[in-house]
Amino acid sequence: MLHIITPSHFATSTALFGLMRMTIRQFHQEKHQVIVIGDVDEASTCRNQGVPVLGSCGGAENASKTLQNRLCKYIKEAYQWQPTKIVAWGWHAMVMTTECAWEYDSYAVVDEVDKGLLGGGGHVVIPTSCYAVPCLEQLGIPALQIAEPIVGVVPTSIALDSDEVREHFKLNRNCLLVSIIGDLGSWREILAVAIRLEALGQEVKLMLPISYRDRTHLMRAMMIHGLVDCIQEIPMELRQVDVLLAADCAWCPPVASFDISHNVLDVLSAAVEMTPLAVHQNHPVATIPTIGSQIAWAENGMEVCGWMLNLRANNTMNTQKCTERVATVRSIATPARFIEALQMRMHAVV
Repeated sequence: MLHIITPSHFATSTALFGLMRMTIRQFHQEKHQVIVIGDVDEASTCRNQGVPVLGSCGGAENASKTLQNRLCKYIKEAYQWQPTKIVAWGWHAMVMTTECAWEYDSYAVVDEVDKGLLGGGGHVVIPTSCYAVPCLEQLGIPALQIAEPIVGVVPTSIALDSDEVREHFKLNRNCLLVSIIGDLGSWREILAVAIRLEALGQEVKLMLPISYRDRTHLMRAMMIHGLVDCIQEIPMELRQVDVLLAADCAWCPPVASFDISHNVLDVLSAAVEMTPLAVHQNHPVATIPTIGSQIAWAENGMEVCGWMLNLRANNTMNTQKCTERVATVRSIATPARFIEALQMRMHAVV
């Protein structure tokens, strides 16, 4: 089985990479190899994380418009005499394997959608939510090639001690540590929450994911409002889960009104931890049956601010709500169910 992934593309989240790695470990009956669309350093990073990298194909931005041909040629040379299954992880990898998809048994697991890249070939496309299905059809993916959505969460490995993380950022006891979830949240929404909390006298530290898209706009606005100390990017030596488990709460800001996002895996990865979590009702995760409405509950930024301020006052109640949410999400988005569902979707078209 050959896996294709573009780690640097915004449509390929850390959670999606984790699902690929979990699939490689769980499909014991298959021999796995991975082609990384990216430079040698990215391939080396993937290899260091236990991924069996066959090689890399540079030029992920495809400025020369030759990436599809180069990747297809690479795959054909590597598998000239051996038919194989190809699994593209992420929208970018799916589009770049369009040509090969007609010659091999091809699948694509898609969480986020990039409307700037069109293509799909003969993949069986497996989305992570019903919310993405209409968008896939609008972008030219035939309905017959779209499988039922599946979700999964990679189990959390050992995390750093919470006190160590807070000491790393030199936070005092009264400072509210908030882990921002998602790469495409509106920077204006984050700024508005920071301004409200500052006006109410609440010291706060908002931790941005390393891959947050609009960091420049947000930092510039924070500087203008004198709130630059309220925001910080997660340093390279820490993981998102380390900060999440040490945080007082986590928040997934909504995207801007002119923007759109289909990512649900990042939110699900946060929802399986005991950290209090705020997700807005218009988030795609709300469309997931059974667990969606329990995760996505916030109506607006003002409600989120009030919720953050009340966290410590109603600790017992929040702990109970988190326990119920975690139990529900873990019962649905388990590794075993994801692997079983993926096998069924592959078997259904064999």
